[in-house]
Amino acid sequence: MATAVPSARAPSNLRPGISRLPSAAPSATPHTPTGQSPSLAFSASSPAFRGGDDDCLVFEFGTRFMRAGVANESAPRCVLGFGPDEQWRVGDYRRWEPEYEANWQQRRRGRPWGESHELWPVDLRNADLGLIEDKIERAMREAYTKYLLTDSKPRRVLLALPSGLPYALLSILLSTFFGNFQCPSVTIVSNPVVAAAAAGLRSALVVDIGWAETVVTAVFEFREVHCSRSVRAGKVLVGEVGKVLARKVWKDQARDDTPGTEDEEVDFTRVVSFEECEEVLARSGWCRGRRNAQEVSASVASSYHTADSMDISERLQSSSITEGNKPANFHSMPFCERAVEIPLRSTAPPMDLSLHFSDLSEPAETALFSQSSGGQPDDDELPVHVLAYRALLAIPLDVRAVCASRIVVTGGGSKVPGVKRRIVDEVAAMVEERGWDPVRGRAAERRKEEMQASSRSRASQGRSAEVRKTGEYTDDADPPAVTPMPGLAEPERDPVVDKIRRDEAKGAKPYVRGSVRGVESLGAWAGASLVGALKIRGVFEVEKDKYLSQGLAGASKEGESSVVPQRASSGPGVARVVAEDRSSWTLGAWA
Repeated sequence: MATAVPSARAPSNLRPGISRLPSAAPSATPHTPTGQSPSLAFSASSPAFRGGDDDCLVFEFGTRFMRAGVANESAPRCVLGFGPDEQWRVGDYRRWEPEYEANWQQRRRGRPWGESHELWPVDLRNADLGLIEDKIERAMREAYTKYLLTDSKPRRVLLALPSGLPYALLSILLSTFFGNFQCPSVTIVSNPVVAAAAAGLRSALVVDIGWAETVVTAVFEFREVHCSRSVRAGKVLVGEVGKVLARKVWKDQARDDTPGTEDEEVDFTRVVSFEECEEVLARSGWCRGRRNAQEVSASVASSYHTADSMDISERLQSSSITEGNKPANFHSMPFCERAVEIPLRSTAPPMDLSLHFSDLSEPAETALFSQSSGGQPDDDELPVHVLAYRALLAIPLDVRAVCASRIVVTGGGSKVPGVKRRIVDEVAAMVEERGWDPVRGRAAERRKEEMQASSRSRASQGRSAEVRKTGEYTDDADPPAVTPMPGLAEPERDPVVDKIRRDEAKGAKPYVRGSVRGVESLGAWAGASLVGALKIRGVFEVEKDKYLSQGLAGASKEGESSVVPQRASSGPGVARVVAEDRSSWTLGAWA
């Protein structure tokens, strides 16, 4: 009896029941698997994909950018700026208008050059704190909804901030975290400390080249022991790029229109836009090395000022990097002698500039390392390497020996190629030239010579007195040894101490100190991510309930507070552990 084959258009075949579900064995006919749904598969993924439930969120705020991510990750999930392009409202399509790029001067509305790209200014006296709070809240909501993608569970926050942040901005940040995002606690860490931790160090000299200022901080055992500042930072660096570009644009336009006006002072803020200056610095800016800085400048000057006084633009045009007009020895030419084409669209009219590659190193040389043209610079406008050298002089001797061997250069300005190596080389040259004597000048040099002469005379007098006691000696014989003073004599070797030191040094790595060297760091955010992954209570931790009830006025003024449980005695021979008292909290360096 033949078995009937079910029709393919039967209702039972269109919608099979439970009894007709496919088995675990492979089927010859194509079908949709009815196993685990895709949503369940994603929900059962590894914890590395979703992040742990107890991982805290790490935020780093600067003058221009905010970085956000999850602890125990190597890089932030988002870097959000506060420029005009990041502050658009829904339905605002002005940037797609044909004349939008040409009207960049009208959009400034009388504000200083580049101020629209800053979250907060250095001077808060005339700042709109409400607008700053709205920008911070908007950036944080964008980070939460687009990049962090966390659940509704409140998470603790680790906040990396500059140690010199004003009270008003700190209050805005804490109020935003506690009031709008319901964070149970916020741990505040200092940028220099976590930058040193990201380099694997406990002590370091952190040179943070930021936007508004350069901060040099000496960190010893995760504590800030000295801090100094200078206005030689990223804002001055971008301004020097604008001066170089505007000077070249002015010369080209003056040659064509009104000859004889090339030497006039150029207001670069009206010639080139801020966005193009920053883009030129990011793409083509570089810094010369210390050894060949004078050689490069001399070679560039000799190529500019030739005997026949050839015009600069003609020389650049003859050596322009184009396929149709490329020199025969182009690949063998030094980079400083090559020419680059820079398209500018914010100038009137738009044009392509031809510049020597060495010209693009002048902004970093002028903004960060050159001395003041008027003589001695002010304390707040010292060059970066001088600021670092003075910071080493201001700290104690044992801290200086450790920090000098661990110079960490970080910040946005350090991304310019050659800046890190130049700072370390300049500090090493100043140490070799001046030593560790903070007193300089002709009077100090004369005093040193007098002290050396007096020491030599005392040594000769002591030697002659020894000769009178023991008798005269001939020229061929060695002079008798002079017994040093008891305070300057070499101490006797203790065999027990030597054995202990040898045992300690068996498995220990060599501890470098005394020499000047640089150390690479992953940055402040990466260091904060490492600290947040430890899952321990921080010393500078602010809880939500206490802040909302007391505000910043409830913080104690002490530098540090201990979170280690203290032991107390409740009777003879009885000891009990007292629970940690967090009733008084401190802001540490921000107090």
